[in-house]
Amino acid sequence: MMTFAYRYFILLKEELLSIFRARSSRTLTKRSPWEELKITAVILEQYLSRLVGRSERIYAALLSRGFQGKVHFLIDFRLRAKDYLFLLGFGGLVILIKII
Repeated sequence: MMTFAYRYFILLKEELLSIFRARSSRTLTKRSPWEELKITAVILEQYLSRLVGRSERIYAALLSRGFQGKVHFLIDFRLRAKDYLFLLGFGGLVILIKII
C-alpha cells in the first residue's frame, strides 16, 4: 500500500508541476498579484477536480479486483531481536563503507 501511495504522490506532483509549467510558458506579460492569485485558484480548482476523478477511477479499479477496504497479510509481522541486530549490523557496514 505504501508503494502505491508513493507512486500516486509522484504522479500528482508531476501533474501539478506540468500545469504550472504550462501556465508559465503561456504567460507573456507580467500580471498583478491579484490576477496571479485568481489564475492560481482556477488551476488548483482544476487540479483538485482531476484529483477526485482519478481517485474515483482508482477506487473503482480496486473494487473490480476484489478490494474490500482491508489489507490482509499472510503473517503477523513483528520486529524481533534478530531483525534489530541485522539493522544494526547493516547500518554499521554502511557507515564503515562511507568512512573508508
